[in-house]
Amino acid sequence: MEKGKEGWSAAIGNLSEMTANLDSLQKLVVKKAVFVDDDTFAKASLTSEQARTIKGYVDWK
Repeated sequence: MEKGKEGWSAAIGNLSEMTANLDSLQKLVVKKAVFVDDDTFAKASLTSEQARTIKGYVDWK
């Protein structure tokens, strides 16, 4: 039964570490985030999608 307790302790430790990492990531993203209006976001998304399509086509050739 001790082995099961060790497993749970390790899992909880891993979750705690993941939580700390996510908190750090969230702080970094908020600090570096650039907010744009819907139209600018839509244009940027379309351009990004087109670039991925072109890259996929070039890589395929």
